[in-house]
Amino acid sequence: MRVYESIYILQPDLGDEDVDGLVSRINKIVEDNGGKILDIEKWGKRRLAYEVARERYGIYIFFRFEAEAEAVKELERNYRLIGEVKKYIVIRLDKKELARLEVEKKKQTEAKAAEAVEEEKKKQTEEKVAETVKVEEK
Repeated sequence: MRVYESIYILQPDLGDEDVDGLVSRINKIVEDNGGKILDIEKWGKRRLAYEVARERYGIYIFFRFEAEAEAVKELERNYRLIGEVKKYIVIRLDKKELARLEVEKKKQTEAKAAEAVEEEKKKQTEEKVAETVKVEEK
């Protein structure tokens, strides 16, 4: 299976529940065709670079998935059929891009771990200060 990224733009007047429903519908299309969703990001409502279907704004959804070519064809067919989807693009990631994503993911994991360690140190310092204050009060 290959890794793909897709961005699609939805009508700007959709509510949160409608957006969530469409996202799960599109994810189900990928999964029903043997694919696997790796990452989903809702970028929210943004101004379009140019007018699309008489709209200046759209709700952007980005996701990364693993699938065979047939699943991508079915996904694109459904994009065309779903009226709320105004624009879409699906791209296949090459090995170089996948390697870059792995490095980026590793850096994010390390940054989160370092942040957790700092939080723990800060918490311990605050506890020591609180103990010192209690001892001085007695």
